[in-house]
Amino acid sequence: VSVNNLTINSQNSVLAFKASNSSDSNGCDSGYTIKNLTIGGNVINIPENAFGYCGLENLTLSEGLETIGEASLNSNYLLSEIIVPSTVTTIGNNSLNLDGITLIKNKTGKAFDWKFIFDSYSSEYEDSHEPFETGGFLYDGKTITITK
Repeated sequence: VSVNNLTINSQNSVLAFKASNSSDSNGCDSGYTIKNLTIGGNVINIPENAFGYCGLENLTLSEGLETIGEASLNSNYLLSEIIVPSTVTTIGNNSLNLDGITLIKNKTGKAFDWKFIFDSYSSEYEDSHEPFETGGFLYDGKTITITK
C-alpha cells in the first residue's frame, strides 16, 4: 500500500498503525509506504519502530510531541530535513539515519547526543563522524547542519 499523505492526530492512531503495519523491528515491513507524514499535536509519543522503512520524504512533527522512540523513524532514506519541536524531551537511540538528512532544526534548546540518535554508537562512529565545534558534524563526507 502506498500513501501520499498521512496525518495521525491521536496517540491511539499511532499505536493502531504500528500494530497493523509493523513488526518489532521495522515500521513499514508489510509493504506500506508513506510519502508525507504529519504527526499531530495530540500525539505525545512516537513508539519504538513505528515508522521505520516507510519511504518518508517529508515529515512534520507537531508541538506537543514529547518522545521520539528508539528506531521509530530510521531507514527513511529520502528524508532530508527534520524539525524537532520544542516540546520534545527524549529522542531514542537509532531513531534516524543520516543517509538523506542534511538539516536538523532542533527547536528544543536541548543538546541531544546525536551520535546515538543516528547510529547505535560504535567505534566506527568516531572514524566516520567528525563533530564540529558548532552546528553539526560530517557524515561520510557530507555536512549535517544542526540549527535552532
